[in-house]
Formats: sequence, C-alpha cells, structure tokens
Amino acid sequence: MEALRSNMLAIIEQTDYEHNCYMDNTRQFILLMLLKVFMDGSAMYLCCFRPLLSFFNMCSVSIVLVDLVLTVSMIATLWLDVQMTHMAMCSIMANFSAAYSALPVPLVCLAILDYYLEDICAGRKYIKLVRNPVLIILMWSIAGLYAHVTVDATLLEQSRNIKYIVCEIKESKAVTYSIVGLTTVMFITLLPFLSLIPHWVKEADRISEAREEIAERRTSDLMIDINGEDTKCTKKEFAMPRPPMCISLLICFGVFWIPYLTVTTLCVMFEFGIPAYIGVNLLWVQCVNSLLAGVVFWVRSDIMMPYSSQPENVCLWQAYWHLSTGTEDHHQLFATIFNPSKGERSTPFSV
Repeated sequence: MEALRSNMLAIIEQTDYEHNCYMDNTRQFILLMLLKVFMDGSAMYLCCFRPLLSFFNMCSVSIVLVDLVLTVSMIATLWLDVQMTHMAMCSIMANFSAAYSALPVPLVCLAILDYYLEDICAGRKYIKLVRNPVLIILMWSIAGLYAHVTVDATLLEQSRNIKYIVCEIKESKAVTYSIVGLTTVMFITLLPFLSLIPHWVKEADRISEAREEIAERRTSDLMIDINGEDTKCTKKEFAMPRPPMCISLLICFGVFWIPYLTVTTLCVMFEFGIPAYIGVNLLWVQCVNSLLAGVVFWVRSDIMMPYSSQPENVCLWQAYWHLSTGTEDHHQLFATIFNPSKGERSTPFSV
C-alpha cells in the first residue's frame, strides 16, 4: 500500500524578511476542514439511506465522526501559544492524514467482502447490525496502526528568501488513481455514444417516473387490477437505438457522479495538492459504493429480470436496465417493483 501514498509539505508558517511579512496558516487549515464537514453533511443527505443497515453508509457515519474529532482538535489548538499551536497542528495533520491515506484499500476490500456476505446472510438484519460495526472497527484499526507506525510529526524549516515552517503530511494516491482512472475509462467508453446519451437519459427518466407512479398506485388505498385501466402506463415508442447493458449502467453511474469525478480530475491535472484527510471523503466513499453496486447489479441481472436485492443507492439501476432491454411496459415494471412470488416490495430507488 506504500505505493498508493505520497508525502506533501503543508506550510504552517512563513516569514518574508525582505518585505517584513508574516503569515500563519493555522486558521486556513481549520477553514478547510470546516468546508469538508459541510460537504460531509451534504453527501450524507444526498447519498445515505438506512445508515445502520449498510456497510458503506455506516462507514460514512464513522468518517463524519472522525472528521468532527479532527476539526475540534484543530480548533482546540488556537488556545495554545504560537509555537505549541504549530507543533500540535503538525501532529494532528500528520497522524490523521496518515490514517486517512491508509483507509481506501481496506475500505474497498471490506466492502467487497460485505457484498459477498450480503448474499449469504440475505434478510438477516441483526447479522448486519453486528457485522458492519466489526468491519468498521477493523478498518479504522488498520488505518490507526499504520499512522502510529509511520508518522514522524516534526516541524521542518526551509529557508531561502522566505523562511518556511512546514509539516510533512500524506496524500492518498489510491483516491487519485481511482478517480482519474474511472474518469478516463468513462470518457473513452462513452465518447462514441455522445450524441445518443441525452436521449437515453431522457428515456431512462421516463421509465423511472413510470415505476414511481406504479409504486404510488400500489401503496394507495384503492384496489388495483394489474390488467385493468388503473395501471395504465402508456408505453411510448422509443425510436433511438438502445444502449448495450454495460453502456447503459455506465451512463446511469455517470449521470450522478460525473460532476464530482470531473472536478477532482481537474484538481489532479492542475496539481492541486489534496491531503488524505480531505481527499478521502464521503463523496469518494459513496462513489465507490455506487460503482460496486453497479458491478454487482450487472453481474447478477440476467436477460429476464433485473437484480433487486441490493441496498438503496443514488443510481437508478433498474430504470437503465429497462432502457437497455426495452422491457419497460407496465406489466414488467409492476413485476420488478413488486415481486408477488417473494412477498417483498422494493421502492423505485432500491437496487
């Protein structure tokens, strides 16, 4: 995992003797963390469902809690004198950046394990409530052990015309490589279909709205006859060619995540250094969650029926499955939303 991490220097203090200028960057680091906490809250609101039942969502909650601890610790250093503030700030940033830099690899490995165990223990919610905290504790234990073993939180001094007091912190190449690689693959794969994508997205939205309408009617107080007029869901002829399944699901993933992937890729291209405690955030965690959910959905779905036994996610996998197969009439939509043979019901956003 060492190849997936690299070091960077954070400027804690700088003094320009020539222009008699002094700058203390402590408050800027705190402001950066406050912005991340705000971003965490937005991501939790948009992406997380049933936190106690999903490994990724529980992982997101744990990252929010650690971010709050980090932010409070950084703010607490302001009550110290200047020298102690800089030493404490360096120690905090070095240790937390090392822990966060070690987080992505065990997180992804444990997430894959969780998806595998999900099928073995399907329907046993009490097992999830025990298993997920154990996996989260294991993940943070690995990260904490790595930070304890590797970190040397020492203030360094560099002088030319300007005197710099710097602290060595880590960034996570695992996050950088995964985002840049995924963005590149998506761009190359979808480029030949660029003119068709807007039409496909519009059709997928129509299918999703039809599924929502059927779900609402099913849960209403009125009795519904699937063969009667109450379940009319007009099937409009779709004149455009339909995308292959893998392309359809890749578009489904990109519709929600391409803004985040693009902004992060641009930051990497312009060489903006992103410390690990900023780069490993809830948006990245939920992006990986969507990616793994899409892969599982693709592997598990056959030509007749989309796979529907997954945790809730922001991507509308089933609508894009219907877009690819062309099976969006109201009888098939009804069957995929409400499976009478299993006596279970899933919402339009449940994948």
